[in-house]
Amino acid sequence: MKETVKSYLTNEWKNTESYTQVKEEIKREITGSGNITAEGQISIMGVEGDSNENTYYGTGAGANLDIDGSGDDAWYNTFLGYGAGINTTVGDSNTFVGSAAGFSNTTGSGNVFIGNNAGLNETGSNKLYIDNSSTSSPLIYGDFSANSLKVNGSFEVTGTLALPGAGTPGAGKVLISDASGNAAWQALPAETGDISSVTAGTGLTGGGTSGDVTLNVDTTSIQGRVSDTCSAGSSIRQINQNGTVICETDDVHGEEGDAQGNTYFGKGAGTNLDVSGEDNAFFGSNAGFSTSSGDWNVFLGIAAGYSNTTGYSNTFLGNSAGYSNTTGSGNVFIGYGAGYNETGSNRLYIDNSTTTTPLIYGDFTDGSEMVQINGTLDTAGNMITVNKADTSAGTGAGTKAPGMSWAGTGRLNIGWGGKGGGNLIAYSKGHATRPGEFFF
Repeated sequence: MKETVKSYLTNEWKNTESYTQVKEEIKREITGSGNITAEGQISIMGVEGDSNENTYYGTGAGANLDIDGSGDDAWYNTFLGYGAGINTTVGDSNTFVGSAAGFSNTTGSGNVFIGNNAGLNETGSNKLYIDNSSTSSPLIYGDFSANSLKVNGSFEVTGTLALPGAGTPGAGKVLISDASGNAAWQALPAETGDISSVTAGTGLTGGGTSGDVTLNVDTTSIQGRVSDTCSAGSSIRQINQNGTVICETDDVHGEEGDAQGNTYFGKGAGTNLDVSGEDNAFFGSNAGFSTSSGDWNVFLGIAAGYSNTTGYSNTFLGNSAGYSNTTGSGNVFIGYGAGYNETGSNRLYIDNSTTTTPLIYGDFTDGSEMVQINGTLDTAGNMITVNKADTSAGTGAGTKAPGMSWAGTGRLNIGWGGKGGGNLIAYSKGHATRPGEFFF
């Protein structure tokens, strides 16, 4: 068979009608492979067009075109690529370029599908698909029957874009859109007059009758309408239309000290000081808020010494330190909330809370001086000397120091009348075998 076919493939025979008839017959007989792969193969892909002027190149391309002359034949199709238009039977004037392009189109006509699998599922007519996949929303889609084109993505023009279909274009016209997105050219409304002059009104200066003009605020007029003032320690917050003002208390004041030598920083600090209160220093919001005539106080911290009115010589350091002390004097409170509830005088509180038993408590009262440790006292030094003037008799461990304990490793001396001047009643040797062991 192979040699017989080859013997007929001469240039002379290819130009005869019988060659075309044999080629079409072989095409109808061969299924699956689409061609004869042996040497001297016969193509079934329409090298120069068949009798109905169809052209197709690629395995399976146009394999089912009806060109038997029975009446409803396929005409003027161009299929290029593997399987391009493979299922088309009687459609006309289709152009399918790309592998499997127009795969499902059997009877549609006038379609243009370009790209791999382009229009693979399209079965209609007069459609444009340009894409590299089988998507139903190609990058470029068109309908030749409706003269419409759609870009499924961004559209950029680097040159000049003309839109003659949006009405009548013209110089100075603008493009507007309706609710459906339809564009139309529209002329701008004509200008309806010129400004011949600008006159400065109340509170303004400037203006003119030609060229570029400016208007400025007349500061003398604007300031002149303010008819009200604020008292010392407050400032204007609002100017009303009639010139009256609304005042508010200054947030920070007394920066350099007032006439009485008081210095205070912070909103509400020293708010109630009068002329009889001297040489106070209040730092922090509401520090010394209630102080009126007290002197020589130092309050540092938010609400430190808040309730003090006439107390003097107090030193309160810490947020809310000495908060409740109203008339006490000579107190020293150090730490957050230290001495918060103490109302007396000459007291020492060192703690970080509002407790009434601070870690260190003391009394500065002359003749009654004392320091109390509300906790364990420990030292790694060589000596602690505790001297207390007391002439009353007493012997034995704990007589003058009831409840006292010692956890140090050095020497502890407890005496009365001053170091070396009183009676030594107890001491702990440096070589004591356990803390708190006393010898008398």
